[in-house]
Amino acid sequence: MGETELLLTLDRTYVWYFLPSQRNGKDTFGALRTTRHRHPVTVTATGCEPMPLYVGEDLAAADYSGKKRELTLRVRADSLTARHGLTVADNDMPLNHSRSDPELGEGSAVTWLYYDDLEGDLFEKGKNLVTAEVKNEAGQPLKIDQIRLDVRYKE
Repeated sequence: MGETELLLTLDRTYVWYFLPSQRNGKDTFGALRTTRHRHPVTVTATGCEPMPLYVGEDLAAADYSGKKRELTLRVRADSLTARHGLTVADNDMPLNHSRSDPELGEGSAVTWLYYDDLEGDLFEKGKNLVTAEVKNEAGQPLKIDQIRLDVRYKE
């Protein structure tokens, strides 16, 4: 596929795939074989099912190439409004979103929340648990259907 040194400094994105819940004792592997469509996680005032995000590298370690590593977590929520007061945490560490697209308002919309300039020690190599909750369950139930961690290298 290429030189190892080059591959280590290519931009990449780690993605959460919403899988069927294992909390009900169901066989997830069997469900993966028979289900093409995954269901997003519903977020309430009491929280939500933890969403595992697997990271394949130690982001806290310094990069050997000398390039600056920039981390951005992106969360896509359906039916999100400013009234929801959505909070997101990674491994029980609360995150503050830096921007959203579109901007949060009174109307509900499919919205990408961006958490920019994150520190690498926020993410562990392997499994990370992303959780969310809302302050107000306003309007339609809030659902999260995508979580992406972008790793970008700058000169």
